[in-house]
Amino acid sequence: MRLTAALLGAFSIVLIATAQDDAGKKETAKFTGTWTVLERNEKKVEKRKWILKEGKIIDQRGDKVREGKYVIDAAKKHIDLVGEKATFVGIYEWIDAGKKLKICGAEVPDGTKKEDVRPKEIALKKGVIVFVLEKGS
Repeated sequence: MRLTAALLGAFSIVLIATAQDDAGKKETAKFTGTWTVLERNEKKVEKRKWILKEGKIIDQRGDKVREGKYVIDAAKKHIDLVGEKATFVGIYEWIDAGKKLKICGAEVPDGTKKEDVRPKEIALKKGVIVFVLEKGS
């Protein structure tokens, strides 16, 4: 009886972890594509795109191009953008029925832990940057 209960408990944990993993994969898949940066700190942005694919980000600003990596933690709604010279850690939310993405974050100074600078809420405050992006435009 105990063995059956233990096996059922372990099986349930595996099913829950698999369901959460699938949900995380679906959430992460939403990021894939070309995004137009509409706003940065509530100011209109022109000629800037982010291309997100397979953990890589290409930031195109006019003729300038920077490349880096991105990591999504769907369970926490965290996003990390890692470039050659800086790391940006933030939180995100889907807006406009999922057509747009809002990201609020900050750069991580050397010697500082990511979680010490990651915003707890999406709000324009000193030291943070808020982006609004639209997919496929």
